Amino acid sequence: RTVTELRQILSLTRRQGYGQEVGTVTPGLASVAVAVSDRHGFPAAAVAVTFDRESVPDEEQIAAVFQIRQVTTALQASLGRSSG
Repeated sequence: RTVTELRQILSLTRRQGYGQEVGTVTPGLASVAVAVSDRHGFPAAAVAVTFDRESVPDEEQIAAVFQIRQVTTALQASLGRSSG
């Protein structure tokens, strides 16, 4: 990938609030991930789920993002950061 492509991916990830990849790391698998920020707003960790792209319907993939966000919100609270 080019630097421009990577910048576009990072921009989209920031806007969406989560990152995703489909088959980039392992063919046939996809992942979604949400960053966990510390109390200063800096990335401290991430929570990700990887799944078989063909056997997980789109609706369940979307639901996974919401569930991961709930987990990251709880982790951020434990690190002293309010949601956001």
